[in-house]
Amino acid sequence: KIVAAGGIPTALAALAAHPGSPEVQIAGTVLARRLACDEKGRKDEFVRHGGMECLLHALALHPSHAEMVEQGLDHLRALVCLAPEMPEKVVALGGVKSVLAAMQLNLGRPIVQECGCSILSDLAWESEVYQAAVV
Repeated sequence: KIVAAGGIPTALAALAAHPGSPEVQIAGTVLARRLACDEKGRKDEFVRHGGMECLLHALALHPSHAEMVEQGLDHLRALVCLAPEMPEKVVALGGVKSVLAAMQLNLGRPIVQECGCSILSDLAWESEVYQAAVV
């Protein structure tokens, strides 16, 4: 019912309206992940409404905020694993740099390292072009 009522664009609007607030970015990222990663149609709606851009922007704005990075990378990992078109979008939007920066700034956070390695591994597995982006 939340998705049917416009939950995904509303969550993304909250992210866009409050880029400087890690707390809003965390809450919006968690909500978007819960709404977008259940069914294929929902993931497509997330992407159609600019969700990937919002997620990568949140990661770029708060790369050293551990909880934001954990939630953001976990969501990104779920998206990359769910759909074959996601790796191309992540690479095209500069997501590899965001993932690497988050990992470098959060070396002591195992969840960040796990999610980051998983994302980069999935990207490298997809094609040689993505391998070059990761290297």
